[in-house]
Amino acid sequence: TMAQLDAIYSTTRNRGHADIIKWGDLGLGGEWADRPIHLYGLKPVNGIEYFLRLNLLEGGEYKDNIQFVKGKGFTHAFTVAAEDMATHPGGLTYALLANVTPNVKVVPLAAEEGQPFLVPTLQNVYSHKYPLSRYVYIFVNKKPGQPLESKVKEFLKLVLSRQGQDVVAKEGVYIPLTPGVVREELAKLDKAD
Repeated sequence: TMAQLDAIYSTTRNRGHADIIKWGDLGLGGEWADRPIHLYGLKPVNGIEYFLRLNLLEGGEYKDNIQFVKGKGFTHAFTVAAEDMATHPGGLTYALLANVTPNVKVVPLAAEEGQPFLVPTLQNVYSHKYPLSRYVYIFVNKKPGQPLESKVKEFLKLVLSRQGQDVVAKEGVYIPLTPGVVREELAKLDKAD
């Protein structure tokens, strides 16, 4: 659950769950019962880490024993964490859908106890049923009351076009917007003048 994940990653445990340090604390038995959870994450400050601090830790503080990985972009950092976890079973990290590899298991997540545990499939992320789904925004700096520069507006229209969304899909880091969201964003651009 989100409360358990907060208790795994934070010292403050703002969601109210008791501290979790071993896989047995999550109900695993056998050789996993006493195995410590080896934590990985992206070196702060970055967008993903900040999103988790606000939405998972509810503004709390990260534990000191997290192996923060930094690299040439978040995809590289997740690859480093996944490779290390393959040689040290018991690791846990957060990642994007694009970072899932054959040697990494995706753990289903529930918003609260008693709610369904969901994996981050495209449908669960699109519908925001997966508890850690989010949008990534593009912000534009423009003077109030002034029209959006035409080159900026054309760039945003390109991003929102089928060709732009195809580029997003091919990159494999983010998922394209739904047609409904694209229509909403294009309508905002029309009103930006």
